[in-house]
Amino acid sequence: MKRITILLLTAVVLLTSCVRNVDNPSDSSETTEPPETTITTTDTTTTEPQIILTHEQQLLKSIEEKSKGTVVLYDYADYGGLGEFVMFAIVSDGDWIFSDSHMYYYASHRHDVVGDLWFADGSDTQLIKRGGIMVQFREFSGDRYVFFEPFSVVGAPWYVITVRDGQLYEPAVSFTGGGFNNYEGDDLVYATRTYDWGILDGGVTYKPYWLYYDEELRDFVEYGAIEITLEQLMTFENHEQIIKEIDEYNVIALKNRNAIYEIISIFYRGNGYIHVNIQLLSDEFEYEFLLDSNRHITAKYDGKTITELTEGYYDWDRTEGTPIQGGLYLPALCPEAAVFPDITDLFD
Repeated sequence: MKRITILLLTAVVLLTSCVRNVDNPSDSSETTEPPETTITTTDTTTTEPQIILTHEQQLLKSIEEKSKGTVVLYDYADYGGLGEFVMFAIVSDGDWIFSDSHMYYYASHRHDVVGDLWFADGSDTQLIKRGGIMVQFREFSGDRYVFFEPFSVVGAPWYVITVRDGQLYEPAVSFTGGGFNNYEGDDLVYATRTYDWGILDGGVTYKPYWLYYDEELRDFVEYGAIEITLEQLMTFENHEQIIKEIDEYNVIALKNRNAIYEIISIFYRGNGYIHVNIQLLSDEFEYEFLLDSNRHITAKYDGKTITELTEGYYDWDRTEGTPIQGGLYLPALCPEAAVFPDITDLFD
């Protein structure tokens, strides 16, 4: 039989972050080159040209075959920065909404439709996380990350995943907070949903914490807080605003509950925030006090001056907005990733 040699060279140039809605796969642009695929066949049984898959197509196929599901979107990119392209994909049978920015992907019914996060790099194809309702693919100083929000009735912390030194890597902040999509200047804001309204976990409160991306560490760093005393707080100009708000709040507490809130801790955070935690104290240890006893007030500072009280809307004691908010602040949401301020010279 006549020997036929077919040499096919496929050079496909794709975006470093090639995020694709599978229903619209032409949606991509160009910056870096993924691996070339070169195949030589000496098949003597047929003269039909063989289908040759690019590296991207091979990874997509491996996820579809192993998951036995439908890939609704994927991100094909050089996550490790070493020129080694990998793929993260969402496998789902539900309906998803795809934004024009190619950054945010939400399940159309956030508490009904879920998708699973899969990964493939050519040598391994695996399920990473189940049951997500939202995914983002984002870059920080050239490092690319997946943000994956799992299903939860009240909202759950997000997973943060990337590839580092050829291995899957979760930063310390992964599954500690949610959001990750708000900014204050260059700082990234993520929030915690905590059952800390009362001593007996009496309700969910939402409190922001702040991060930045350290280019040298190639990781997320949280602004931690140091506990200070009331006497130290009173060295700040305009500190009277905080005391005044607490006193006014206690007028309502005395009227409605025959009890008052007292300061139990004060935290000085390195990015310009001070949190004053207060707790309802009463000789009547009724169940309602244990369920609804924790509050805080957050102030912004510049140097040694209080410049603003942030206004909260989670408290039912007042109908209008108030800087008194539900729950208690912690020194850090993720202590393993936090850097704490040096206050050695602050109160000399």
